[in-house]
Amino acid sequence: KKAIRPEVFLSARASDYQNLASGRHHHTAMSQPRKRGVTGNRMYDRRDSAAPPGYYGNVADTDDSSVSSVTDAQKKVSASESKFHKTMVRSVSTFVMIGIFGGIIWAGATYLTLMVIGLQVLVFRELVNVRYARYQSDKVTKNAQVPLFRTLQYWWFLVAMAFVYTDFLTVYSRGRSNMVYTSQWMHRTPWLCFLLFSSALLISILTLRPKKETIRYQMGHLAWTVVSLVMVCGQMFYAPRIIYIGIFWFVLPASLVILNDLAAYVFGRLLGRMIFSSQFLAISPNKTWEGFLGAIIVTMPTSYYLAGLAAQSQFLVCPTEELTLQPHPTFGCEPSEIFLVREFPVPEFVVAFSGGIVPPVWVCCPVQLHILLVSLVASLVAPFGGFLASAIKRANGVKDFDSIIPGHGGFTDRFDCQMLMSLYVWMHYKSLVLSYEMPTDLVIRKFALLDAADQTMVLARLQQLVGGS
Repeated sequence: KKAIRPEVFLSARASDYQNLASGRHHHTAMSQPRKRGVTGNRMYDRRDSAAPPGYYGNVADTDDSSVSSVTDAQKKVSASESKFHKTMVRSVSTFVMIGIFGGIIWAGATYLTLMVIGLQVLVFRELVNVRYARYQSDKVTKNAQVPLFRTLQYWWFLVAMAFVYTDFLTVYSRGRSNMVYTSQWMHRTPWLCFLLFSSALLISILTLRPKKETIRYQMGHLAWTVVSLVMVCGQMFYAPRIIYIGIFWFVLPASLVILNDLAAYVFGRLLGRMIFSSQFLAISPNKTWEGFLGAIIVTMPTSYYLAGLAAQSQFLVCPTEELTLQPHPTFGCEPSEIFLVREFPVPEFVVAFSGGIVPPVWVCCPVQLHILLVSLVASLVAPFGGFLASAIKRANGVKDFDSIIPGHGGFTDRFDCQMLMSLYVWMHYKSLVLSYEMPTDLVIRKFALLDAADQTMVLARLQQLVGGS
């Protein structure tokens, strides 16, 4: 015999009682006597599709409210379970990525730079794959036949990466006695990079086709390649320099972006559209004002205390003095004044306005005040790198750039904000942290980079110059 599910039984009985109370009586599976079917001894239920036509009376006499209510409940349970599963997968992936990132930080600046190179390759791959998917669909309709479609994209990427990292090696090796040979070779790399650029430009022009639809598509394709290079290589141009002047300046801002993203996600899930009903951003409808503002409230004070803790680590604040593959190299240094605790007088009106909560003298590291500004940019400006990525996905009709990271999508989905943040950190360091360097200070700093033998030779030459004058 066919068993009747308990929820259907209870819903149908409740419907019968309501009908009796109102003086109406509908023919339902529970209000009619059970009948034997025409095929053997099988008993038919009201929802059984195998029941003979007219077995339960007219369709108009059937009450479907119980069926719809059960179906809606099942959908809600299924959606809730699916959302919980996605949250768990996303959380596990987040902790795994944080663990891997922590291990690479421990390994040192060289491995962080290799990580950045790998991420640039993966992000560029995802960006050009979006365009390639559209090209494949257009290719079917014969609207576009572009020679060397993917080859040219990666050739342009090779040119850009060569320029970024040869420029870094040129700047880093200049004036270092232990890198004289490297510096001599790097001196010629701008000419080589121009040759690579010329080859990419010539091939791009020679592969253009005169057909109107094709050349229009090719120019759009070239423009998209340039935009991708600006996002991946332009914004990350100074990333290796940031890493080698002190891991602190790369790790802490990157951690603030991660913290801001997590805080926005938590606040958005807990309080989304409960305080502000207006939409935050049309191109990213899942983002909310509650998540955006809540992330600022969490990120800024946390950044202040994290900077104070990180400033105590010589491994983080000391510059990396040589290129080495040795894991966790140790370089002792005299920490810069920006990492040393000092006293700052607080204006009297601030002390009075706070009711004595703020002391008249504030004791902290100067870098903690710098990081407050960095965290503000991480909360207000860096998320718009993610909004740009959302616009790209919406324009190309995709939900995620890839599915390589469970629960997160692709690498572009996770590191879109980091690229913009990397650019700002260098501008902040160059403009607000470094002071103007007098010529004499520049000479002394360069002199300190030399080894003992070269320093002795320089002193001898200086004595000759001074004696000759």
